[in-house]
Amino acid sequence: MKNLGLISVILLVSITGALVLFVPLLQDKKLPREVVIVAEDMSFTVSTQNLEGIKNPTLNFIRGEKISILFRNNDPGIRHDLIIEGLGIKSSILSYGESERIILTVPDNVGTRSYYCTFHMLMMKGLIVIE
Repeated sequence: MKNLGLISVILLVSITGALVLFVPLLQDKKLPREVVIVAEDMSFTVSTQNLEGIKNPTLNFIRGEKISILFRNNDPGIRHDLIIEGLGIKSSILSYGESERIILTVPDNVGTRSYYCTFHMLMMKGLIVIE
């Protein structure tokens, strides 16, 4: 019985020590910044970054930043996709009401990239500036 109590104390101390080491690591990890891109009325709109209502806006990303893009199709009867040139991002083809989440880490090389819908490139295209 004495050994069982000693083993319990050792386990408790070990678990507490592990938590003390790992909890700060978990707290330092930042959640990705969410950018909601919506295909509607044959254009892209973004419901974040104070860009609501602007069609095909220029988006600003920061080098090394983690981004979570929620791409949603709100165009009844029309299919859309989202391509981001130079970042290797290509969404699925979405029908009305469908959405897809894309997680990316912004590359370190600054510059301007294009985003567009392959089906409606003349009307649905914008820029991403990496700073």
